[in-house]
Amino acid sequence: MLFALIVALVAGTPLELKNSASFVFADFENIGFWTNNGWAFMLSFLTPVWVVSGFESAATIAEEASNAAKAVPFAMVSPLITATVTG
Repeated sequence: MLFALIVALVAGTPLELKNSASFVFADFENIGFWTNNGWAFMLSFLTPVWVVSGFESAATIAEEASNAAKAVPFAMVSPLITATVTG
């Protein structure tokens, strides 16, 4: 099903909206206020790391939670919501 969705999106996208492979994989645009491109690139990894560590932290302490049935699902969904808001 996921494969069919990906194929449909690729096939249905007009050519003027598609980017070249060199733009997708090799181009870096620093549109923030950081003057150092390397620093901006490294900071771009923080949100995904927070999401992954949020899942991992919730799973690690799940057995120690006092109300695990409610607290653990909330703790596992919170990083997703935070990442959605922060971009």
